[in-house]
Amino acid sequence: GIYYNISIWYKLSGKTIYGALIAIIGTVVFIASNIILIPTLGKIGASYASLSCFTVMCAVAYFIGQKKYPINYPIVKMVFYILVGIALYSLVIFTGLQGAPKIILGLFILSAYLFVAYKRDLHRIFQL
Repeated sequence: GIYYNISIWYKLSGKTIYGALIAIIGTVVFIASNIILIPTLGKIGASYASLSCFTVMCAVAYFIGQKKYPINYPIVKMVFYILVGIALYSLVIFTGLQGAPKIILGLFILSAYLFVAYKRDLHRIFQL
């Protein structure tokens, strides 16, 4: 979702050729990542390939966009939420829990994450 928001600059500026170039870069990353990761990780490798593709596309779109059509994004806040999400996900995965306890822990952590996000930022959105 972040990629689609960050990529708006080339649509607004009429420079959609950049969208094609970014998509080609993403495709190369996706194919290379699949070739490297699927033999060892299987389906999970394909998921990581998709993640790496969109991460690279997002970064390229952001950095080129800041030169061609600057938009003031709250990057620190965005990165904070992404890193906290990754940390909490890792916490659930590496606890060693299985079945219902793992699901309950995951739901509890997700609820806490959403509560903190709401208290920090989202309450402003819902006040509209």
